[in-house]
Amino acid sequence: MLAAIHIAAAAASAQELSPRAYWPAPNGTNLLVAAYQYTKGDIVTDPSLPLTGVDSSINYAQLTYQHTFSLFTRTATLQLNVPYTWGSSDGFAEGELRSRDISAMADARFRFSVNLRGAPSMDAEGFQARRANPQTIVGASFSCRRRQADTNRRE
Repeated sequence: MLAAIHIAAAAASAQELSPRAYWPAPNGTNLLVAAYQYTKGDIVTDPSLPLTGVDSSINYAQLTYQHTFSLFTRTATLQLNVPYTWGSSDGFAEGELRSRDISAMADARFRFSVNLRGAPSMDAEGFQARRANPQTIVGASFSCRRRQADTNRRE
């Protein structure tokens, strides 16, 4: 039994949880979000790499679409995230100065979620009543991502 738990744990992935990820919305709600992030400095995405003196300028843009609907009288959502990143990095690898420019689609993500307890499917009036009297929500989600090829990267 212990071996089965160990094997299952080794294959598990980390959880990504956003605040209010399962907060209900009225049926038929559509959401479109455009986000941008700029990061500059000593950025190393994998700390196990033997890099020193890294200086990076990274831009990250993301477009997200979400649709809320009723699934067996429970609030459910479908979400699609499409990110794009571009920037440059300089640093020392094995004592040699290296530079890298990148411009590529990042991993697109799809997420399906459903509220199992505390958030029934509702119209706009029911949503307003729920906001006035919130309850504990228990939800579950499934997400997957489409890995992008490294074809757009230049070193």
